[in-house]
Amino acid sequence: ISPFGFVAALFIGLAHSVLFGYGAVYAAAKQLSTFEISMFMVIVITFGAIFQWPIGYMSDRIDRRVLLIAVTFIASILSILIIIFSYFSLYVFFIILAFYGGMSLPMVSLAVAHINDYLQPDEIVAASSSFNILVGLGAIFGPIAVSLFMNFVGTDGFFIYLFIIHIFLGLFGIYRMSQRTKPSDIESKYTPL
Repeated sequence: ISPFGFVAALFIGLAHSVLFGYGAVYAAAKQLSTFEISMFMVIVITFGAIFQWPIGYMSDRIDRRVLLIAVTFIASILSILIIIFSYFSLYVFFIILAFYGGMSLPMVSLAVAHINDYLQPDEIVAASSSFNILVGLGAIFGPIAVSLFMNFVGTDGFFIYLFIIHIFLGLFGIYRMSQRTKPSDIESKYTPL
């Protein structure tokens, strides 16, 4: 069993529930038009789907933990850049948002594939159930937590919250890599979800 994969499930729930459940609220609070709000959501979802393939290709060739940590840290950096550029250029904001979606959304598939690397075939159903419960728990608390951040910090609290979630997940991943080496008999394949 992979502690990193299961902690990732919780943190992914905390992040993705905010993107999908509170993203439009954030965009409206930034005073985007109705069309721009819809573009905000379309960009996140579309580029999250597009990036599944190159990230999946890489994850079948290098240690998935390294890749999951990398996309997590890249997403955290992009969160800060989104905050900065949201004040200067809507176009640059949307471009950075596209890359953020491309780094953030494939985390689910990476975490599932990473967990499957440590499982026997008869353990997959139970592990998948536990994974989904943890994502669900994160999804319950994510929108509540981000609303508190936004009340305390302002609109930018949305991406500050996501920055913190990604940073903590990446740091936990580094810690876990120091505790266990990659198994040599990995047979699982990445599947875009």
